[in-house]
Amino acid sequence: MKTIVIAIFMILPATVSSPLSAQMKARVAWTSFASNMSGTWVAQEEGLFKKNGLEVELVHIPSTSRAIQTLLAGELAYTYMDGRTSVQATLRGADAVIVTGVANRLVFSFMARPEIKSFNELKGKKIGITRLGSSTHSVTLWVMNKFGLKPEEY
Repeated sequence: MKTIVIAIFMILPATVSSPLSAQMKARVAWTSFASNMSGTWVAQEEGLFKKNGLEVELVHIPSTSRAIQTLLAGELAYTYMDGRTSVQATLRGADAVIVTGVANRLVFSFMARPEIKSFNELKGKKIGITRLGSSTHSVTLWVMNKFGLKPEEY
């Protein structure tokens, strides 16, 4: 005997929308003025969150090391951050999950005085970052390692 499954789909015209009974509220952090944050801004500006039942408050937290603290305190629904910060927090017992990657390359630039022509010329010099544990810190450590520089030696 065959099993027959009848599926009924209701398709509404594009001009008719079903009212959402309640909007779910969420605070979402963005950490820098960078192109990889643009998805959230566009979704907010175009009303995409609202259309999908979310009332989103965008919050600027200018460092991933501060954003992870705010997230773990329960003050945010999600935040952008580098993978290193998320992994370190999880290894220390935090309940953090990486949902997706929004950029497949680093979105950072190093700037120096004109007399400095290569990264190796920074040996023994100070490098500015936003704060310890931030994305700028993570990227600086990664690049230094790529050039064979060890910050703990200086």
